[in-house]
Amino acid sequence: MSSLFSNKVVAVTGAASGIGRAIALGLARDGATVHLADRDAQGLTQTADLIRAKYGRAFTTELDVASEPQVVGWIEQINAASGRLDAAFNNAGITGPAKRIEDYPLEDFQRVIAVNLQSVFLGMKY
Repeated sequence: MSSLFSNKVVAVTGAASGIGRAIALGLARDGATVHLADRDAQGLTQTADLIRAKYGRAFTTELDVASEPQVVGWIEQINAASGRLDAAFNNAGITGPAKRIEDYPLEDFQRVIAVNLQSVFLGMKY
């Protein structure tokens, strides 16, 4: 039986652990070539090793998803390696520090917005 993701190329951000890792493993199990991105290089390697041992092709890129130049470069890498991109799972996200709002630095708030919102925009734009 053919899967929806058989022979598809999929990008997954936040792929070093948690939901991102689980989705990447599921996509690979269903036949996708997965391009994994995260800031955690060790976690990326672990996810890719799990995929390669059981399911197939995985590529890794250490990436700040809130950086437009880095996202553009990653999409170019995907195109060079796989020739196309069929789907994206923009999963990367952070919570920021646990502080009272009056003690919460603007820079921390801006970083949360950049990773949780701006990164999805960049992922879909490019």
